[in-house]
Amino acid sequence: MPTGNPKDWELKEISSGKYRWIKKGLSDEKTNINNVIIDTMDAKVHPITGKLMDSKSEFRKVTREHNCVEVGNEQMKDSRVLDLPPLKEDIARAIRELEG
Repeated sequence: MPTGNPKDWELKEISSGKYRWIKKGLSDEKTNINNVIIDTMDAKVHPITGKLMDSKSEFRKVTREHNCVEVGNEQMKDSRVLDLPPLKEDIARAIRELEG
């Protein structure tokens, strides 16, 4: 909800399923404000529980409860450091053993 006195605002449907908070008393041309973020989403089966969910907050809550992280489109940096010993000597020794 926008800031200020809640009694000064009303939730108005601007199109099918889309709502905006509109200050009471404003004409339609003055109501061009940002869309309201709503909690509903198209129903999805949660990959952990298998339950059908249509609430974003419930989906995220269940994900966190199972110690998982919801991943969007961000690029993940590979933080693994591979500290491998040099393999050249091992390969040469293995070849000698096979030949000999």
